[in-house]
Amino acid sequence: MDLTDLPSDIIRKVVRVGHESIDNQRLVSYWFKYKLILRSFDRPSLPVLEWLSFDSTTRSMSMRIPTEFGQYYGFKIDHKANDINVISRPISSISETMSRIADRCSRIQCLELSLDGDSIEYNRLISEALSKVHIDE
Repeated sequence: MDLTDLPSDIIRKVVRVGHESIDNQRLVSYWFKYKLILRSFDRPSLPVLEWLSFDSTTRSMSMRIPTEFGQYYGFKIDHKANDINVISRPISSISETMSRIADRCSRIQCLELSLDGDSIEYNRLISEALSKVHIDE
């Protein structure tokens, strides 16, 4: 058993930090806790991104993620469908979104890229964004 298993009121009675009680200290926010977990994560334990698609002619990106992980990835998902479409964004925004998603998954099962002839910049940004994650196919 450790402190995380105990109710917060019990922890407050047991633990005092310095001269200030825990009651007077700010609780750790969900976002900070999430960022901390991201920094010390074990990639295989992260969820799998089932499918990611990008089309450079329409600047659209689509992905399929397990419905229960929608909020984890930062998207609202209809419970009937788990496909998400991010349409007509600047490439820098698409690259940031891809990078954020890649940081939150263990691997991408299927990656589909549709790049036109003048897509050297797209190719570079996408390669950088997805460099940390394993891609199955």
